Amino acid sequence: MFRKLIYLTLLVSTGCDSNTANLALGTLERNRIAYPATVNEVIVDLPVVAGNKVTKGTVIVRLDNTLQLASVAKAEAEVEKADANLEKLRNGARAEEVAVAGAKVAGAKASLVEAELSYSRAKKLIKEKLTSQADVDQTLALRDA
Repeated sequence: MFRKLIYLTLLVSTGCDSNTANLALGTLERNRIAYPATVNEVIVDLPVVAGNKVTKGTVIVRLDNTLQLASVAKAEAEVEKADANLEKLRNGARAEEVAVAGAKVAGAKASLVEAELSYSRAKKLIKEKLTSQADVDQTLALRDA
């Protein structure tokens, strides 16, 4: 009991101190809200003055959008290119393209026939020992290429 009386006396005596130099009265409020930007761009305009109230949808800062506009233009160009390729695939090849491809096939077939004839001639010449094995190997490589 005696201890409780001592604690009570100390508590009451500390409350009677008149030194209020470090006393702060009032409420603590936070009036600053931080919204980090989603991109690192240069600020080009601050349409709202600091301290003014804003409502939902009010633009409070404008960033430089040059890079975003370029990125959008690039994406639009890629979409147009893809659309053109799709249209080309839907319509099929033009007659000129088919003719060029046919000419390439005919040229390749002619080269193959000529290479096979050269190889068979080289094989006959090697049997008669009129050419070197290197010439035969070269004609074989040309045929198989």
